[in-house]
Amino acid sequence: EARLDQFRRMAAFFRSSAADLGAAVVLAPNSIVAYRQMIRLTRARRDPAASRRLLDEALKIQPYSFELRAAHMRSLLPSWGGSYEAMAAFAEESMPFAKRNPRIAALRGFVDWDEGRVAAGAERKGDAIEAYNRAIAFGDLAQFRFERGAYLAAADQTAGSLEALTRALAPNPQDAESAYRRTRGGT
Repeated sequence: EARLDQFRRMAAFFRSSAADLGAAVVLAPNSIVAYRQMIRLTRARRDPAASRRLLDEALKIQPYSFELRAAHMRSLLPSWGGSYEAMAAFAEESMPFAKRNPRIAALRGFVDWDEGRVAAGAERKGDAIEAYNRAIAFGDLAQFRFERGAYLAAADQTAGSLEALTRALAPNPQDAESAYRRTRGGT
């Protein structure tokens, strides 16, 4: 009963958020921040098609945005109703835009990043580290480094964890979770 109530409150929150974001787009039609948040909300509905429609609208405003594309990429994760095949196809479709925004090339690492998370959850240490390293080879995203660092910490590899978390903090020194884990030696 308590869990059902929790889901009801979450659904109400998402409806309210969607309404607020819709109003934000009306007030500021060029707000890619509002579009990014709307794309993120589609994951709760496990609706990659809705994410894609929003992405297409947003890319009319900013066709070279990595952040918009990364938000959509996360909606393509198998755990949110997508597939690795859809993720790989979207990464390849986005590659022509990497000439203008090199960060877009990192989209190719999202499948490996998620495979690393799955392997880490299954306690397949070698597979997880290899997958995270492959992801990082496509692009040195803080998100990839953070997941690798957190996993290394859980595997009692403090030195590697500290290095990964320190590098994860470089582009965003105010990231609370990375900073907290970094100060605790990765744990």
